[in-house]
Amino acid sequence: MNRLKSQWWRCRGTFGVSLIGASLVLSAPLAARAATVATDFSSPVFQHSRQLSDHELAQLRGKAVNSREVLFFGVEMSMDWSTAAGEKVHARANLGFDMASGQPSPTFSSHITATTPEEYAAYRQSTVGQGAVIDGGTANGTGVVQLVQAGGDFNSANNAFWIDVGHEVGRGEMPAANNALGMTTPGGAQVSIDRQSGRLGMTLDLPGAGLARQEIVSRRGLRQSIQLSSNRQQVRNMTRLRIQLGEATGATSRQDMQRMLESIRVLERIQ
Repeated sequence: MNRLKSQWWRCRGTFGVSLIGASLVLSAPLAARAATVATDFSSPVFQHSRQLSDHELAQLRGKAVNSREVLFFGVEMSMDWSTAAGEKVHARANLGFDMASGQPSPTFSSHITATTPEEYAAYRQSTVGQGAVIDGGTANGTGVVQLVQAGGDFNSANNAFWIDVGHEVGRGEMPAANNALGMTTPGGAQVSIDRQSGRLGMTLDLPGAGLARQEIVSRRGLRQSIQLSSNRQQVRNMTRLRIQLGEATGATSRQDMQRMLESIRVLERIQ
Protein backbone atom coordinates (compact mmCIF):
# COMPACT_ATOMS: atom_id res chain seq x y z
CA MET A 1 0.00 0.00 0.00
CA ASN A 2 1.32 3.43 -0.89
CA ARG A 3 0.97 6.39 1.44
CA LEU A 4 0.90 9.38 -0.85
CA LYS A 5 0.56 12.95 0.30
CA SER A 6 0.40 16.16 -1.67
CA GLN A 7 0.30 19.63 -0.15
CA TRP A 8 -0.90 22.54 -2.21
CA TRP A 9 -0.79 26.27 -1.58
CA ARG A 10 -0.73 27.85 1.84
CA CYS A 11 -0.41 31.61 1.96
CA ARG A 12 -1.83 34.82 3.32
CA GLY A 13 -4.54 35.11 0.68
CA THR A 14 -4.88 33.23 -2.56
CA PHE A 15 -2.85 34.58 -5.46
CA GLY A 16 -1.19 33.71 -8.72
CA VAL A 17 2.38 34.69 -9.49
CA SER A 18 4.24 34.98 -12.76
CA LEU A 19 7.19 32.94 -11.53
CA ILE A 20 10.64 34.53 -11.79
CA GLY A 21 8.91 37.54 -13.35
CA ALA A 22 8.15 41.10 -12.41
CA SER A 23 4.33 40.81 -12.34
CA LEU A 24 2.69 39.64 -9.13
CA VAL A 25 -0.99 39.10 -8.46
CA LEU A 26 -2.64 38.53 -5.09
CA SER A 27 -5.96 38.97 -3.39
CA ALA A 28 -6.94 38.99 0.24
CA PRO A 29 -4.23 41.14 1.88
CA LEU A 30 -4.58 43.98 -0.65
CA ALA A 31 -8.26 43.71 -1.52
CA ALA A 32 -9.42 45.66 1.51
CA ARG A 33 -6.71 48.30 1.12
CA ALA A 34 -7.43 48.78 -2.60
CA ALA A 35 -11.12 49.31 -1.82
CA THR A 36 -10.30 52.08 0.67
CA VAL A 37 -7.81 54.07 -1.42
CA ALA A 38 -9.84 54.26 -4.66
CA THR A 39 -12.32 56.82 -3.28
CA ASP A 40 -12.16 59.51 -5.99
CA PHE A 41 -15.29 58.35 -7.84
CA SER A 42 -15.50 61.66 -9.73
CA SER A 43 -12.56 60.55 -11.88
CA PRO A 44 -13.49 59.71 -15.52
CA VAL A 45 -11.99 56.31 -14.92
CA PHE A 46 -15.06 55.32 -12.87
CA GLN A 47 -17.60 56.35 -15.51
CA HIS A 48 -20.22 53.62 -16.08
CA SER A 49 -18.86 51.76 -13.07
CA ARG A 50 -20.91 50.28 -10.24
CA GLN A 51 -20.23 49.11 -6.71
CA LEU A 52 -19.74 45.38 -6.33
CA SER A 53 -21.77 43.38 -3.85
CA ASP A 54 -20.14 41.36 -1.07
CA HIS A 55 -20.91 38.18 -2.98
CA GLU A 56 -19.18 39.48 -6.12
CA LEU A 57 -16.18 40.62 -4.13
CA ALA A 58 -15.91 37.16 -2.59
CA GLN A 59 -15.53 35.68 -6.08
CA LEU A 60 -12.59 37.89 -7.06
CA ARG A 61 -9.23 36.20 -7.39
CA GLY A 62 -6.82 38.97 -8.30
CA LYS A 63 -5.55 42.45 -7.46
CA ALA A 64 -2.65 44.30 -9.01
CA VAL A 65 0.58 44.60 -7.00
CA ASN A 66 2.94 47.36 -7.97
CA SER A 67 6.42 45.91 -8.45
CA ARG A 68 7.81 48.95 -6.60
CA GLU A 69 6.21 47.60 -3.42
CA VAL A 70 8.22 44.36 -3.57
CA LEU A 71 11.29 44.56 -1.34
CA PHE A 72 12.39 40.94 -1.62
CA PHE A 73 11.52 37.98 -3.84
CA GLY A 74 13.02 34.62 -2.96
CA VAL A 75 12.76 30.97 -3.94
CA GLU A 76 13.79 28.13 -1.64
CA MET A 77 13.83 24.64 -3.15
CA SER A 78 14.76 21.44 -1.34
CA MET A 79 14.60 17.68 -1.82
CA ASP A 80 14.99 14.83 0.69
CA TRP A 81 15.16 11.10 -0.06
CA SER A 82 15.49 8.28 2.49
CA THR A 83 15.91 4.82 1.00
CA ALA A 84 14.89 1.47 2.45
CA ALA A 85 18.54 0.70 3.23
CA GLY A 86 19.06 3.92 5.19
CA GLU A 87 20.68 6.17 2.59
CA LYS A 88 19.70 9.81 3.12
CA VAL A 89 20.23 12.38 0.37
CA HIS A 90 19.49 16.09 0.73
CA ALA A 91 19.67 18.88 -1.86
CA ARG A 92 18.81 22.55 -1.39
CA ALA A 93 18.96 25.74 -3.46
CA ASN A 94 18.22 29.33 -2.42
CA LEU A 95 17.70 32.11 -4.94
CA GLY A 96 16.83 35.64 -3.81
CA PHE A 97 16.39 39.12 -5.26
CA ASP A 98 16.76 42.06 -2.88
CA MET A 99 14.98 45.04 -4.45
CA ALA A 100 14.96 47.44 -1.50
CA SER A 101 17.47 49.73 -3.25
CA GLY A 102 15.40 49.91 -6.46
CA GLN A 103 17.72 47.61 -8.38
CA PRO A 104 17.55 43.79 -8.08
CA SER A 105 20.48 42.35 -6.13
CA PRO A 106 20.54 38.57 -6.70
CA THR A 107 21.99 35.94 -4.39
CA PHE A 108 22.27 32.19 -4.92
CA SER A 109 23.49 29.28 -2.82
CA SER A 110 23.26 25.49 -3.10
CA HIS A 111 23.93 22.54 -0.82
CA ILE A 112 24.05 18.77 -1.41
CA THR A 113 24.79 16.12 1.21
CA ALA A 114 24.49 12.32 1.39
CA THR A 115 24.85 9.72 4.14
CA THR A 116 25.14 6.28 2.58
CA PRO A 117 25.49 2.86 4.28
CA GLU A 118 27.52 0.27 2.41
CA GLU A 119 24.53 -2.08 2.29
CA TYR A 120 22.71 0.17 -0.17
CA ALA A 121 24.73 -0.95 -3.20
CA ALA A 122 23.72 -4.60 -2.63
CA TYR A 123 20.12 -3.57 -1.97
CA ARG A 124 19.94 -1.65 -5.25
CA GLN A 125 21.01 -4.73 -7.21
CA SER A 126 18.36 -6.90 -5.54
CA THR A 127 15.46 -4.49 -6.21
CA VAL A 128 16.21 -3.22 -9.72
CA GLY A 129 13.40 -3.78 -12.17
CA GLN A 130 10.70 -4.63 -9.63
CA GLY A 131 8.41 -1.80 -10.71
CA ALA A 132 7.90 0.66 -13.53
CA VAL A 133 6.25 4.05 -13.93
CA ILE A 134 5.24 5.94 -17.07
CA ASP A 135 4.98 9.73 -17.34
CA GLY A 136 1.97 10.55 -19.51
CA GLY A 137 3.19 13.92 -20.77
CA THR A 138 2.88 15.94 -17.56
CA ALA A 139 5.91 18.02 -18.61
CA ASN A 140 3.56 19.81 -21.03
CA GLY A 141 1.48 21.23 -18.17
CA THR A 142 1.62 24.86 -17.04
CA GLY A 143 0.87 26.55 -13.73
CA VAL A 144 1.40 24.28 -10.73
CA VAL A 145 1.81 20.61 -11.70
CA GLN A 146 2.38 18.05 -8.93
CA LEU A 147 2.82 14.38 -9.76
CA VAL A 148 3.34 11.19 -7.77
CA GLN A 149 3.68 7.81 -9.49
CA ALA A 150 4.53 4.65 -7.56
CA GLY A 151 5.31 1.17 -8.83
CA GLY A 152 6.27 -0.26 -5.43
CA ASP A 153 4.81 -0.75 -1.96
CA PHE A 154 4.99 1.08 1.38
CA ASN A 155 6.31 4.30 -0.15
CA SER A 156 5.83 7.85 1.17
CA ALA A 157 5.87 10.75 -1.30
CA ASN A 158 5.15 14.42 -0.64
CA ASN A 159 5.13 17.41 -3.03
CA ALA A 160 4.84 20.67 -1.06
CA PHE A 161 4.44 24.21 -2.41
CA TRP A 162 4.38 27.12 0.06
CA ILE A 163 3.86 30.82 -0.59
CA ASP A 164 4.52 33.57 1.97
CA VAL A 165 3.56 37.13 0.97
CA GLY A 166 3.07 40.30 2.99
CA HIS A 167 4.77 43.13 4.84
CA GLU A 168 5.95 40.89 7.69
CA VAL A 169 7.38 38.10 5.54
CA GLY A 170 10.97 37.34 6.45
CA ARG A 171 13.70 36.56 3.97
CA GLY A 172 14.34 33.10 5.35
CA GLU A 173 17.43 31.71 6.96
CA MET A 174 20.71 31.45 5.10
CA PRO A 175 21.93 28.00 6.20
CA ALA A 176 25.39 26.67 5.52
CA ALA A 177 26.01 25.94 1.86
CA ASN A 178 28.76 23.98 0.14
CA ASN A 179 27.73 25.44 -3.27
CA ALA A 180 27.71 21.98 -4.84
CA LEU A 181 25.67 21.67 -8.04
CA GLY A 182 26.08 17.92 -8.55
CA MET A 183 27.01 14.73 -6.72
CA THR A 184 27.05 10.96 -7.20
CA THR A 185 26.73 9.20 -3.85
CA PRO A 186 28.52 5.92 -2.99
CA GLY A 187 25.17 4.18 -3.39
CA GLY A 188 24.80 5.46 -6.96
CA ALA A 189 22.30 8.29 -6.44
CA GLN A 190 22.82 11.13 -8.91
CA VAL A 191 21.91 14.61 -7.66
CA SER A 192 22.01 17.80 -9.73
CA ILE A 193 20.96 21.43 -9.27
CA ASP A 194 20.40 23.48 -12.42
CA ARG A 195 20.16 27.27 -12.53
CA GLN A 196 19.69 29.00 -15.86
CA SER A 197 18.10 32.21 -17.07
CA GLY A 198 14.43 31.97 -16.15
CA ARG A 199 14.77 28.51 -14.62
CA LEU A 200 15.69 26.86 -11.31
CA GLY A 201 15.46 23.10 -10.80
CA MET A 202 16.90 20.00 -9.18
CA THR A 203 16.86 16.27 -9.94
CA LEU A 204 17.59 13.20 -7.79
CA ASP A 205 17.89 9.91 -9.68
CA LEU A 206 18.21 6.62 -7.78
CA PRO A 207 18.75 3.82 -10.34
CA GLY A 208 16.43 0.95 -9.55
CA ALA A 209 14.46 3.02 -7.03
CA GLY A 210 13.02 6.05 -8.80
CA LEU A 211 13.37 9.65 -9.88
CA ALA A 212 12.41 12.93 -8.19
CA ARG A 213 12.44 16.29 -9.93
CA GLN A 214 11.17 19.83 -9.39
CA GLU A 215 11.67 23.04 -11.33
CA ILE A 216 10.36 26.57 -11.75
CA VAL A 217 10.35 27.87 -15.31
CA SER A 218 9.48 31.43 -16.28
CA ARG A 219 6.11 31.74 -18.05
CA ARG A 220 5.34 28.07 -17.40
CA GLY A 221 5.20 27.69 -13.64
CA LEU A 222 6.18 25.04 -11.11
CA ARG A 223 6.45 21.30 -11.75
CA GLN A 224 7.14 18.74 -9.02
CA SER A 225 7.28 15.02 -9.75
CA ILE A 226 8.14 11.86 -7.83
CA GLN A 227 8.33 8.51 -9.65
CA LEU A 228 9.06 5.42 -7.57
CA SER A 229 9.79 1.93 -8.88
CA SER A 230 10.88 0.26 -5.62
CA ASN A 231 9.63 -0.30 -2.08
CA ARG A 232 9.87 1.60 1.24
CA GLN A 233 11.16 4.86 -0.20
CA GLN A 234 10.50 8.22 1.50
CA VAL A 235 10.74 11.26 -0.76
CA ARG A 236 9.84 14.91 -0.25
CA ASN A 237 9.91 17.84 -2.69
CA MET A 238 9.46 21.34 -1.29
CA THR A 239 9.39 24.76 -2.98
CA ARG A 240 8.72 27.96 -1.04
CA LEU A 241 8.23 31.47 -2.46
CA ARG A 242 8.82 34.49 -0.22
CA ILE A 243 7.57 37.92 -1.28
CA GLN A 244 8.18 40.78 1.15
CA LEU A 245 6.17 43.93 0.46
CA GLY A 246 6.94 47.47 1.53
CA GLU A 247 4.42 49.98 2.80
CA ALA A 248 2.86 52.13 0.06
CA THR A 249 1.34 55.55 0.69
CA GLY A 250 -2.36 56.09 0.09
CA ALA A 251 -1.68 58.50 -2.77
CA THR A 252 0.61 56.03 -4.52
CA SER A 253 -1.89 53.20 -4.17
CA ARG A 254 -4.72 55.42 -5.48
CA GLN A 255 -2.69 56.40 -8.55
CA ASP A 256 -1.79 52.77 -9.24
CA MET A 257 -5.47 51.78 -9.00
CA GLN A 258 -6.50 54.48 -11.47
CA ARG A 259 -3.78 53.47 -13.94
CA MET A 260 -4.95 49.86 -13.73
CA LEU A 261 -8.56 50.87 -14.41
CA GLU A 262 -7.52 53.06 -17.34
CA SER A 263 -5.67 50.07 -18.83
CA ILE A 264 -8.83 47.99 -18.51
CA ARG A 265 -10.85 50.70 -20.30
CA VAL A 266 -8.41 50.54 -23.21
CA LEU A 267 -8.81 46.78 -23.42
CA GLU A 268 -12.60 47.16 -23.54
CA ARG A 269 -12.30 49.24 -26.71
CA ILE A 270 -10.24 46.65 -28.54
CA GLN A 271 -12.36 44.67 -31.01
